[in-house]
Amino acid sequence: MYVKLKLLNIYLVTYNLWFSDMQKTRFGIDDDYQIAVNSLNVSGVWKNVNSLIIASSNGIHLTNNKRIIQTLPTKFSVSTEIWEYNLIAGFSANSGELFILSKTDLAHPLLMHFQTGQKDVQQLIHITNSRLLVAIGNPTKAWNLNFFNSSISLSSVGTITESFDVFTFNSISENIYFKKGTSILMSDFHSHINPAFECDEDTIKIEICNSTQTFILYQVGCIYIKDREGKFLGSIETPRIEFSFLKFINHDFLIAADKNNDIYLFDVNVMKLITTYHFNKRIDQLFLISKGLAISSGPNLYVKKLVLPYRFWTKLSTNPVLIKRCNKKKIAARIMIFTKDNNVLMYSPKTNEVICSTNTNGSNAVFYDRGLFLEYLTDGKLKFVDTNINTDRLFASTWGDGMTVYDTSSENCLAVAKIDFNGTAIAICEYHDQWAYCVATPEGELVFFTMVGYCEMDRVFLDNKRCIDLLYHHRTHSIYAVYTNEINRFDFRARRIVESIAVESNEVAKIHGDFLIVGFRNGTIQPFIIHEFQTFPIETPSNKTFHSNSVTGFSFAPKFFVSSSKDCTIKYWDYSFNLLYEILLPFPILTCELLNGKRHVLIGIEKGVLFVSGYYAFGDEADIYESYIDSFDLLDDDLRPKNLMIKSLNDENQDHNIQDDISQNVEIKEIIVQNHSSYLTEAKKTLADTTPIEKPKLVKPPKTEGKKPARKKKRKSTTSSSLKQIKSPRKVQEKEIKPLIKNTPPPIPSYKPSPRYVKPIGSSSSLTRTKVIEQPNKSWTEVFHRVQNNQRPAIQAHIFDFNADNYFGNDSGLSSSRGFNPSYAPKKKNTTQIVKIKRVTRY
Repeated sequence: MYVKLKLLNIYLVTYNLWFSDMQKTRFGIDDDYQIAVNSLNVSGVWKNVNSLIIASSNGIHLTNNKRIIQTLPTKFSVSTEIWEYNLIAGFSANSGELFILSKTDLAHPLLMHFQTGQKDVQQLIHITNSRLLVAIGNPTKAWNLNFFNSSISLSSVGTITESFDVFTFNSISENIYFKKGTSILMSDFHSHINPAFECDEDTIKIEICNSTQTFILYQVGCIYIKDREGKFLGSIETPRIEFSFLKFINHDFLIAADKNNDIYLFDVNVMKLITTYHFNKRIDQLFLISKGLAISSGPNLYVKKLVLPYRFWTKLSTNPVLIKRCNKKKIAARIMIFTKDNNVLMYSPKTNEVICSTNTNGSNAVFYDRGLFLEYLTDGKLKFVDTNINTDRLFASTWGDGMTVYDTSSENCLAVAKIDFNGTAIAICEYHDQWAYCVATPEGELVFFTMVGYCEMDRVFLDNKRCIDLLYHHRTHSIYAVYTNEINRFDFRARRIVESIAVESNEVAKIHGDFLIVGFRNGTIQPFIIHEFQTFPIETPSNKTFHSNSVTGFSFAPKFFVSSSKDCTIKYWDYSFNLLYEILLPFPILTCELLNGKRHVLIGIEKGVLFVSGYYAFGDEADIYESYIDSFDLLDDDLRPKNLMIKSLNDENQDHNIQDDISQNVEIKEIIVQNHSSYLTEAKKTLADTTPIEKPKLVKPPKTEGKKPARKKKRKSTTSSSLKQIKSPRKVQEKEIKPLIKNTPPPIPSYKPSPRYVKPIGSSSSLTRTKVIEQPNKSWTEVFHRVQNNQRPAIQAHIFDFNADNYFGNDSGLSSSRGFNPSYAPKKKNTTQIVKIKRVTRY
């Protein structure tokens, strides 16, 4: 067996396959490059394709390949970008006149020497999606910008004669908000000035997020967040130093800078300071550009990368415990989020809106069944098994109040059934050729009950310990019961525990295909391969670094899987367990789940869920499109109105990291249709009816007197012209696609199992373990040592041999993973074998 184990490990794992191009993304600000501008007054920096345009008191500089290639004599004191028309507007530093230039032809201004009649212009503003061009000065003026056929005209909108220093501009309503005393006033340049809401007298900066219409009011030590009516939404504590710069990056993040040359990034949704970056030189001006920022310091301009790999997806009342994508045949998928306060929320992955929700009142385990079981085959393909097509049920189990079944096909999410027995974990499985539910009870039993009527089918005893999770493996018809320090494998055919894997401090365990992957509290990940009768641990390189803190979740795709940890990282691995990509976030991660086939990931953090685009790790690459489960979230949920406006995940002020659905090159995969029977009281049905077809009305021939001979009746039915053209569309459709359906019923054994394996297992006979030879004087629980942070947990697998040759036939030994024993060799009964795994020290 050791030889086979070694060969299997060599086959599955290549020890030196570390990707040399493995990349790492760290949240925050990274250095990029610098340019010598030789100017102490830079008024604007903008991106133009792959170059930069820098406006300063020395002229306008055009850069390429990180160096200045052209300088124009036009000098601006203040300037701004008109993004919609690819223009630049600025006030001349010499004459105070307004100029407008095209980015593609800076040498020939489109508008020159425009007299505004203003003095001391402090700032020139043009906000995206607005036609207003506003010059803050004495007085403040606004113009409508008209641009047609390379011709520009400005028409006056209005003037504000009052002077102010604290202001912001709303591009949606085209209003300007400014502070006067303890009030925030609003003006649209047309009518009188109106009060908007009250503020503190110490407020020194205000900003508005145009996409969410959220205001921030800053005073030293705190940022207050308010809505458009002035309602208080929250606050963020800041360092006790005055900010010289404060702007919205997008609706998720704020950036600020102080006089000590420190740059701060704030999360508006979490309402926390996320990271601080210290610039080792004096900050004169700071400009936000696409995918970064530019810092003017003395005669040089420093360009920095702004790395924001996540976006806020939704807020929660408490921490998320479980995030899971739940698919259904030809219907929009749902994202189930189970929180610590026992709330279950169903989200649409397309619009990230709540579809339905309920409170499960003290439940410790939930399971969402939508009538579809997904099985990953060895070749990476997906196999879809319809267990019960019409079901859409949520199961919530409690310790002492039984199990409640909720109907999630309506927004009310009503309770429709009550099951008497309690449960600590729930799973779906195929038990005795019927799809059923399996529940682990607090008393250590496994209870199987039907999908219709929820009637108990069978009950077996496992262990007195509390089971925390159930993992079903379809190919071997076994279920893995996960405990705190061990994992037991229960075989349906043997109806007993056939294997026990002793692990130390396991935190999470998942099954994907034939892989069992276990994460531990010290950050180690141990993969196993599931064979017919044994589960083999896969040896990984001793120098491989997984996580530095507790592993909190796994999520699987056909070609890779994702792991999350409390060390604030999510890591992408291939199935040879090579690290593909790593993203470091500013929060401890509680759980994770792949959103869809575009490889986006949902990250559970404290009181919220984050969205991480798959673009960071894979670029434009995506999984194969599976229309059977709507893997790209193209369908709308049935509970939402058809004319619902879809909220785009792309923000106009953020990097376009999330690719458009239509522009992606996707490969359409042929749907695998299987003919599986649903566990229903009615007859077996096939999956031939892929589209609903109205049932035609039956046309009956006129009744005739007497009974006709069979031959004559048959001749008449074949020659009748009125009935010959009547065909059922449903039958025609079944006849067309029937050759595509491969009906492979489960094999029926031709022998009668031995009675010794039919009776329920005992509490001691199936769990008897032999003592370790090296330490005969210690009990089994004393064998394990305490796991340090730099040590891989010890894993020991114990195989309970139940004499498979007698149970599965005399020829089964030839294909058994334990090898073939000749007839003259002595047979072993109920022996325990120990798979020794050497301890690996982590660096």
